[in-house]
Amino acid sequence: MRKILLAILLLVPFLLTAQPDFREGYVINNHGDTLRGTIDYRGDLMMGSICRFLDPAGRIQEFSPDSIASYRFNDGKFYVSKDVEGHKFFLEYLVKGLVNLYYLRNDKGDFYFIDKEGERLSAITFTEEHRYDQGVRVNYRSTSHMGLLAYYMQDAPGIKKRVEDLKKPSRSNLMNLVKDYHNTIPGGKERLEFESKKRGFYIYPELVSGAIKYSQERIPDKYFFQNGVLAYIGLPSLSEKLYIKTGVMITQVKEISGDKFQYVHVPLHLAYVAPETYRVRPFVSISLLTPAYSAGVSVKVSKKVAIGAQGLINFNSNGLIFLIPSSLYNFSILGNVSIDLFKR
Repeated sequence: MRKILLAILLLVPFLLTAQPDFREGYVINNHGDTLRGTIDYRGDLMMGSICRFLDPAGRIQEFSPDSIASYRFNDGKFYVSKDVEGHKFFLEYLVKGLVNLYYLRNDKGDFYFIDKEGERLSAITFTEEHRYDQGVRVNYRSTSHMGLLAYYMQDAPGIKKRVEDLKKPSRSNLMNLVKDYHNTIPGGKERLEFESKKRGFYIYPELVSGAIKYSQERIPDKYFFQNGVLAYIGLPSLSEKLYIKTGVMITQVKEISGDKFQYVHVPLHLAYVAPETYRVRPFVSISLLTPAYSAGVSVKVSKKVAIGAQGLINFNSNGLIFLIPSSLYNFSILGNVSIDLFKR
């Protein structure tokens, strides 16, 4: 059983990354023609360099930023081909309007860009590092982004103070700044679009029940019933595939000595779950507090309800580095029923 659980833990991450996730959308080619179909929804790194498009005839085409002008998921992310220092990338529209804000993730990191009609595309650069001033270590933060943003928004009264308050550019504060700019300019609200719509807070409750076996001298070498309620709390600001997994697990255990006790476990895991568009959704998680791991799969039986199974394995810590396992503590196999309370 332990070998099976370990095999599942190794297999599920591969399944999560290997499966395509085609969602409805369209491509605009370099001639301005619109091609409708579905587009493979992947991470920001891939989507900045390639668009995998499935047409209605079932043919998959891979478009580079040189071969098409843009692509978009219906009511979702919108990517446009732009030249960045002599190389073309698909930049994600964060805000589209009188001033446009873009995002790119490549193998060098995360980058933000800005442009407007009559002005070139410019990178919003920022540097934070430690420097030495007369032998004293100081924290240095660049300010060049303030001048750039103030220049692109100079026609907005009062925006300079907002720009000066933006000490470190990020996705959220840049989007809020550009939104405030459009609210200040006459007619700006009508031109404003938020292209990257993040889903708000959501949670999936899950009922679980099954068997658990301990690897402890004082506990018999047998299975005990385990029941509980888990919850998957979405982290849309990071990724729609990331969740905090927590809840309460209860087991009634009878020791070899005859003493009975109730074991209550409150897991706190970071979980990676296949997208909602999948009918079969594998997942894997790792504990943030102890060396513990879980993996499993759920299958949708209706729009809001899914059933599945999962395995959990817990180790004792080696004492020096608490997330490094030393010996097996317990493992369990559980059936689960989850409910999507926030299904739109």
